[in-house]
Amino acid sequence: MQTITKTELAWIYSALEHEVMRNVEAMNDSDYGSLEYQLAEHNKEKLRGTMNKIHAVLNEGSKRIAVK
Repeated sequence: MQTITKTELAWIYSALEHEVMRNVEAMNDSDYGSLEYQLAEHNKEKLRGTMNKIHAVLNEGSKRIAVK
């Protein structure tokens, strides 16, 4: 069994946050509705969904998380 610390989860959260910002910059540099804009927006939303899950784990003090 592998273990991951809360600190490591916080690092992952921070890395995801950085990627969200890169996607926002890509969206700002692209025309609204363009393929690049749509891909950056889609990626940003998927990253935020993962960030929300990590945030919940950190806030709840969960000792176990399920991996699917």
